[in-house]
Amino acid sequence: MKKLVIACILASIAFVGCTRTEKHIATGAAVGAVAGHIIGGDTGTIVGAGVGAGAGAIIADKNR
Repeated sequence: MKKLVIACILASIAFVGCTRTEKHIATGAAVGAVAGHIIGGDTGTIVGAGVGAGAGAIIADKNR
């Protein structure tokens, strides 16, 4: 539990200086990595992160 709290604090600090587009890309990569890991294991994590980052970039571009 302590590690999770520390990870959440570090992630929130990392997002402070990000633009809206960077936040969308990072969020998409994180969600994609988790989904990819659940579906396909370690290799799915990498693929999911890439697909999620791409989706986040597209969403950020559409929401301008």
